[in-house]
Amino acid sequence: MIRPEWLKPGAAVGVTATSNGITKEQKIFRFQNGKRQMEMRRHPVIFTDNVFTADEKGRSSDGRTRGRQFNELVANKEVSAIIAAAGGDYLVEMLPYVDWELLQRNPKWIQGYSDSTSLLYTITTRYDIATAYGCHFGEFGMEQWQKPVIEAYEILAGERSKQNSFDAYEDGILDYETGLEGYRPNMPVYWKNGRKEEEISITGRLLGGCTDVLFFLAGTPYDGTQSYIERYKKDGILWYMETFSANSEQLE
Repeated sequence: MIRPEWLKPGAAVGVTATSNGITKEQKIFRFQNGKRQMEMRRHPVIFTDNVFTADEKGRSSDGRTRGRQFNELVANKEVSAIIAAAGGDYLVEMLPYVDWELLQRNPKWIQGYSDSTSLLYTITTRYDIATAYGCHFGEFGMEQWQKPVIEAYEILAGERSKQNSFDAYEDGILDYETGLEGYRPNMPVYWKNGRKEEEISITGRLLGGCTDVLFFLAGTPYDGTQSYIERYKKDGILWYMETFSANSEQLE
């Protein structure tokens, strides 16, 4: 598998709205603080024009525009990582306009979750480039980075190769008061062993994303599942599936 170069000091972070954009004042403030946090770590931040726009359907811009702005970040030699602005419902519209050959010539870390699955899953299964299923850019704008955000950054920077489960998680999407809030974990994390074994160990290549999105990708030209599994069947495949209910306004 192709592993993009790590995010080194001095390398830029590109942020683009592959699905929905950011228009609420508190979240714009959060993004500006995320930019400051990255710059403190010696990473200039480049926002594409669509980051702070959204239409009534929850799209930052049309699919062609989103594809073009993503391609511009891929082509930019100063950018080592591209982080999605937000999730939403319409990322799939930009897939026909992504320059896949350009991405293959310039592999970079692409990070996001939820609707970002369309892009990440295609890049990994069709083009054999590692991607990072994790924080959108707004999460880097919390006042003090909490463990999940720190680890997401460390993975991009090549400082971490292993992740462990967390003790608790935030159930639902909570409103911001200042725009600088961190996670507010309110539910314990626990594991269910269906075979009732005392201990279970699983290894393999992690593949998956948001279940809703994967359903739409299945069988399309952007679905490389079968070839990916065949390519790495000796390593074993671990499926990660996430689903939740949230409307575009909440993800804005």
